[in-house]
Amino acid sequence: MFVMTLFLVLALTFTGAARAENKTKIISKDDKIA
Repeated sequence: MFVMTLFLVLALTFTGAARAENKTKIISKDDKIA
């Protein structure tokens, strides 16, 4: 049970970091266009 919870938390943090990185990339592209 503990291992599954830990894996789930790591997966959520990883996806969250990936989303944040994608948002920053999109923002940087918009800034270049502007």
